[in-house]
Amino acid sequence: MAQLNALGGLWPEIVKATGYLDNRTPKRQLEWRTSYESLLKQKPNLAHLRTYGCRAYPLNKHIPRLQKLQLRAYIGYLVGYESTNIYRIWIPSLEKVVRTRDVTFNEELFYDPAELDIGHLLRESTNQVIEILEIPSMAAAEPNSRADTEEEEERERGARSAGGENDSPSASTPNSTAAPTPCDSSASGTLSNCASTPSENRSDFDSRNILPEGSKRSRMSSRRQNYAAALAQTTELTPFYAAFAAGHEKSGKIDGLHRDTLPTELRSWKQMTKHKFATEFKLAANREIQELARRETFKWVNKEAVTAMPLPLLWVFKYKFDTDGYLIKFKARLCVRGDLQSTEQDTYAATLAAPAAFDLDIRQYDAVNAFVNSKLNERIFCIPPEGYKRSQQSWLLLRALYGLKQSPLL
Repeated sequence: MAQLNALGGLWPEIVKATGYLDNRTPKRQLEWRTSYESLLKQKPNLAHLRTYGCRAYPLNKHIPRLQKLQLRAYIGYLVGYESTNIYRIWIPSLEKVVRTRDVTFNEELFYDPAELDIGHLLRESTNQVIEILEIPSMAAAEPNSRADTEEEEERERGARSAGGENDSPSASTPNSTAAPTPCDSSASGTLSNCASTPSENRSDFDSRNILPEGSKRSRMSSRRQNYAAALAQTTELTPFYAAFAAGHEKSGKIDGLHRDTLPTELRSWKQMTKHKFATEFKLAANREIQELARRETFKWVNKEAVTAMPLPLLWVFKYKFDTDGYLIKFKARLCVRGDLQSTEQDTYAATLAAPAAFDLDIRQYDAVNAFVNSKLNERIFCIPPEGYKRSQQSWLLLRALYGLKQSPLL
């Protein structure tokens, strides 16, 4: 603390840190309680305290994404607290105090004015100025360019005289046009007198590559273009993709429907009649009624034979998905409104309590329609479900249904 105070500008931080620590120090006058505890009636949390003035490395969060090699932390020193997870760190290289919670401490190192400021040196090395080499302008070479041109013209005249050509200019008529001549390989290296003829494009092209007027070509990498072209050729599949496609067809997925694209699940029979997949859910409801009838879960009775308050039945419609979230089945389940049932029996199941008490192993099995296999030992009447009601008749349950309070005990 004395070394930090020697800098002169940190004494306000030192005073505030002293008060913060003094309020959390037990005192004899307060019966060895802290001022914090005497005022707020609770003990202060001291787990966040660190050795004052120790080395700290606060995280630098303002680094551009393209500069991945920049320094990720500053070199600083602890000078105060603002809460149990926010610290005040003095960074010598920036000459300021910052507040942060993303910081790592080294309580074995402290500030030493005689040491070199490593953070400042690293900051200077990253901000050093790179010298710019001056490229001479073309204007400085103009005096010599004219002399070079004259020398080239003299060499060209010598080459023509050696080949027997006439240097005198020929008279040209307005209607006459000079035929282009191919370049002579024996002439000088200049190509100024060579007439270039446009080359004809004789390669075949695909009319699909011609864009309509007013459209713009999308900027796509060659790799993406090749991949898009391969996907367009659906008639020919490699053995790998053919096997994948065959497995996809045998997986039982329904038209590739995924849980993210399906409408919300239904909550009533009335909503089901107006649903996008009403036909599929009605077939699932028919299968549920047929399965209950096959297992003799209920029987039809006249309303005159009902001796107790009949319980309403509720349709529950669900989607069934595979491990990847694709739809494989439409499910319809018939449940009893057990919340309207009055019973004096204890209905909770201690399935996990007994194995935990006796250190037993648990094996999980999935029994299809587990509750509907259990016979009831009392007479329970139900109102027929929506879509399958009969006039002047009700259901007498012979086996348990989902929702009954007795079902877990059977």
